[in-house]
Amino acid sequence: MDSQFKASYTYRIIISLSGRQPNGCSEEPEDLMTSSLRPHSYNAKRALQRNSDADKEAVITFELGQLRLQACPLERYPLKQTITPGSSTLICPQSLEAKAFPAQKIPFREGQHLFSLTYYHYSKAFSPSEELPSKNYVSTDGIAPRRYEYLGPQPCIAGFLMDPSDGVTQILWWDSFLHMAWSNNETWAVDAQFDETVQSWLPIIQKDMK
Repeated sequence: MDSQFKASYTYRIIISLSGRQPNGCSEEPEDLMTSSLRPHSYNAKRALQRNSDADKEAVITFELGQLRLQACPLERYPLKQTITPGSSTLICPQSLEAKAFPAQKIPFREGQHLFSLTYYHYSKAFSPSEELPSKNYVSTDGIAPRRYEYLGPQPCIAGFLMDPSDGVTQILWWDSFLHMAWSNNETWAVDAQFDETVQSWLPIIQKDMK
């Protein structure tokens, strides 16, 4: 998978989470692919932007702040919903130590809600036949541990990235306790790329190996 996604594609997915209430609390489902066509709180500023480092940093700071502020805590049912534009496979890591415990793959169809799909998967307890990841960040009693307890002290869903090249969708995690942005066995950060067509900086996601 490329470490950088094309700006136009990634941009749609990032702003599908922006301009909402804290903790992703929006009650109306949102189309992942058409959300970029709707009004956005930064659009008016983009029209006046020039190709400068200051403008680039402003876009990065704004988008990163929005993603962190509106990330959905995994232990609570998400009021925010994002409707998938097509079929894909959701990559669900089992723990922060992703290399030791390979991610599970969950196929989904067009029209499904990714936030709900992710929540229901991680709210389930491990079956007796499954090997537990090495560290539970929430509980130490070992009684019916749930899947989200192994993703960090406070895992939140910041968004999703659909990679059309290999047909998978990655979850963008933000841990508000560890101040860590990660995705499966990688970390992620917001960057910006200048688009000559619209003459504006557009946010993209940069990913690096942990």
